[in-house]
Amino acid sequence: MQNFKAAIKQLKDIGHTQYIKNIDESDIRIIGAVVVGSPKELKAIENNPIIEHAVLGTVVDKY
Repeated sequence: MQNFKAAIKQLKDIGHTQYIKNIDESDIRIIGAVVVGSPKELKAIENNPIIEHAVLGTVVDKY
């Protein structure tokens, strides 16, 4: 979260406010995450109580 806030500040400092004009720094919340890994790696977090919902998907090359 601190890195995200620092990036917002950096964009403001260099004048690129068009990218952040609708962001309220005092109201930033994390509402989700993307976790990637092999099936074996993901198995390690399968029963983690902080995970409320999960969707399994895949990414493939277009060609």
